Amino acid sequence: MKKWIAAGLVSSLAFGVMQTSIVEASSSSKEVAKLKKEKAALQKQLADEKKKTKKSENAYKTLQGQHTSLSKSYKSLDTKYKNLQIENEGNKKKIKELSTGYRLLTSSKSLVTDGAVVTGKYKNTESLLMLGKTPYVPLQLLADLSGLPLIETSTAYEVGTPLSGTSLSSIHIGASSFGSIEKNQSILANGKLNNQNVILSGFFNDEYATFSLDRKYKKLSGQLSLLTEQALTKSSSDLNYANPEDEMTLVFSDNNGKELGRYDVVYGADEIDFDIDVTGVANLRVTAEGNDTVTTLISPVLTK
Repeated sequence: MKKWIAAGLVSSLAFGVMQTSIVEASSSSKEVAKLKKEKAALQKQLADEKKKTKKSENAYKTLQGQHTSLSKSYKSLDTKYKNLQIENEGNKKKIKELSTGYRLLTSSKSLVTDGAVVTGKYKNTESLLMLGKTPYVPLQLLADLSGLPLIETSTAYEVGTPLSGTSLSSIHIGASSFGSIEKNQSILANGKLNNQNVILSGFFNDEYATFSLDRKYKKLSGQLSLLTEQALTKSSSDLNYANPEDEMTLVFSDNNGKELGRYDVVYGADEIDFDIDVTGVANLRVTAEGNDTVTTLISPVLTK
C-alpha cells in the first residue's frame, strides 16, 4: 500500500513538472516569435537607414561637387572683377584726359574784330571758347559780326541767304531810274551790322528799278528803312543817306502793273517787315513814291 501511494505521488509530481514544462515552452515560443518580429523590424529599419545614408552620401558628394565648381567660378569671376577694376581706373584717366581736351573752355584771350574788342560775354554766352587749341565763337555772334541774318529751320541753321532762297541783291536789274543802286554794303540795321542789302538812292519822285525774277520765285521778304547817317559804318561812310524830314512809300508791282505790296517808310522809325507774293512774276518793279530819298531793303530774300 505504501509503495502504491509512493508511486502515485511520483506520477503526480512528474505530471506537474511536465505541465509546467509545456507551459514554459509555449511561453518561450511566443517570446521567440516576438523577438523574431522585432529583429525583422530592426533589420528593415537598418536597411532603410542604410538606404537613407547612401542617398545622403550621394547628395553630399553632389553638393561637394557643386561647391567645388562654384568655388572655381567665384575665383574666375573675382579675377575678372579685379581686371575690370583696373580697366575702369584706366578708363577714368582717359575720360579725364578727353574731357579736358574735348571740352569747350573759356579763353583767356580777347576777340577782336575790325579793331574792336568783343566783350567777354555775348547774349549770356562766352564770346570766345576753346576746344583744345581751336577757337570757337557762337553762331549768332558769327552771323552778327558778318552782318548776315541767322535763320533756324527744322533741319539747319542758315547764315545769310537760306538754302532754298536767293538774295535780291544777286538778281539782275533790267531797268532803273534811281540815281544809284548799291548792294551788300556794310551798314547798321536793327542795331546790328548788315551786309546783305539793296540801297536805292533817288533824286527825283517816283523813281523805280526792275528786277528780273523770270517767274522762278514765290515770295520776297525782308525789311525796309530809310538809310540814316547813323546807320553808316566806316566802310560805307561815302554813301548817300536820308534827311530827318524824309518819308516815302515803296511800292512793289509786277510787269503788268499789278500792285503786290505798298509800304510807308519814315525816317528814324523802326524797320518795317515786308512779305509779298511774287508767284509768276517775270519782272518785279520797285517804285519809290514821294520825295527823293535813300531807301534800304534789308536782307531781301527770294524763295522758290
